[in-house]
Amino acid sequence: MRFIALVVLVLGVGTGLAAWSPANREADFAWMAPAAPEKMSLNEVIAAHLASIGTPEARGAVTARLAHGKVQRKLVLGGMGTLDGKAFLLSEGSKFRAAMPFTYADYWGEQLLFDGTKVTIGFSQPSVRSMLGNFLEQSHEFLKEGLFGGVLNTSWALLDRESRQAKLDYNGLKKVDGSEMHQITYHMKKGQGEVVITLFFEPETLRHVKTAYDLTIPAPMVKRANDSSRQVDTHAKLEEIYSDFAPFDGLTLPTHWTIRTSLSGDRSIAYEWAVVFDSIAHNQPIDPKTWVLQ
Repeated sequence: MRFIALVVLVLGVGTGLAAWSPANREADFAWMAPAAPEKMSLNEVIAAHLASIGTPEARGAVTARLAHGKVQRKLVLGGMGTLDGKAFLLSEGSKFRAAMPFTYADYWGEQLLFDGTKVTIGFSQPSVRSMLGNFLEQSHEFLKEGLFGGVLNTSWALLDRESRQAKLDYNGLKKVDGSEMHQITYHMKKGQGEVVITLFFEPETLRHVKTAYDLTIPAPMVKRANDSSRQVDTHAKLEEIYSDFAPFDGLTLPTHWTIRTSLSGDRSIAYEWAVVFDSIAHNQPIDPKTWVLQ
């Protein structure tokens, strides 16, 4: 699969976009939510989180988003090696597309698309998907729900949670990777299966900084008792990490998006896609062909 058509589409709508870089970053965000108290209810956490993105007027003014930058794929467990490619994120209403084209014969990159009706996951090699592609191919609902991509997705799940009828459990402040974060367990109305979805928010700003999708696959039953000691459960995990927030059109959005997939059991392997966006623009026209995976 080649990505030339998508690159042409993106470049066509990217003319005149205002690029972001540390050099031109504003000294202060245009608008910032006040520090949140430690003890909060679920509704307070979500309200403060939405306020951390921007005012209701600023959020409501955005109908489309286009971001582009670069990505580095790294094998972080089970081997070594890095590959460099380009990154594009396009979102319009409920539609969402993340494209990470690479120019390697044995790795084409990632194409993750929701056209508002159906999900299409591209191949990273002829008839072969990556760990990330396989995870999302088995879990289309995460793209349909507006979870994947976080606040970069114009259909971010928490912007309109009532229509999704999801059940959310607030777990309070928990220590994660050495830092305390507000945690919410997200239960989709349908299609989630056995995957546990957890959302993480900074305690000071209530920005959404991480989503974790965890799936444990029990070891198969064995006929002989001696074989049971060699059976281990398989643990699959997908993580999205957001950082380096910056102001864009009255909204505060992450410019770094790190995606990690891991599989542990009889053998362990993990990949990471580190995306850095150098431009994010809103309400630019997006060619309808963008929502068709060639």
